[in-house]
Amino acid sequence: MAASGEIYQVTYQGLFGGSTCENVIHFRAITGLITDSAIATAAERFWFLVSPIQGNDYLYQTMIIKRMTPIALDERRVIPTTVSSGSALGGSVNNTLSIIFTLRTGTAGKSHRGRIYFGGVPVGFLGTDQNLLNTSGAVATAAVAANLVSEFGPSGTNTALAMGIYSRVIGGIHPFTVAGWQQISGIDVQTVLGNQRRRRVGVGI
Repeated sequence: MAASGEIYQVTYQGLFGGSTCENVIHFRAITGLITDSAIATAAERFWFLVSPIQGNDYLYQTMIIKRMTPIALDERRVIPTTVSSGSALGGSVNNTLSIIFTLRTGTAGKSHRGRIYFGGVPVGFLGTDQNLLNTSGAVATAAVAANLVSEFGPSGTNTALAMGIYSRVIGGIHPFTVAGWQQISGIDVQTVLGNQRRRRVGVGI
């Protein structure tokens, strides 16, 4: 669904293997008339849809929600109420490996795409080559990618938020502007596993 509201940054904090893992996702409100409760409920849907590709030893702890436009506001922490962990059984591989999604917006160039690294890769997703998804892993991750686009993409069913990327080059940072936000048009799944990116606390918008 096309979005015309403000941009929200959601930092998803999980706990896996004794380490805190974060994914930072940018959403835009479908309209300007949206409540904090509706935003939190919609944001939690992201974790629900992603849970099949994360092991049940990857714990979902906190969503840090911050409105970025028209001016950046204080963040608020929301504890998920419908999901508490990944839903894949059997444990996960070591916490340096991750599944990689490439976010597409339909426009070429690095300012028009993004990546998400998902830790907690289920053991059952790996074949004899420990760096590649096996058939069941590839099918499961493709299904999750399709479900995210179906819910938060241009024809998405979510009535509160649309999912996208934020380009600082296009939209700036002082202040952040809606010009820098682009809605996802598709998600590509990388069959080769990657290494989790480690970032300093506070990096990001």
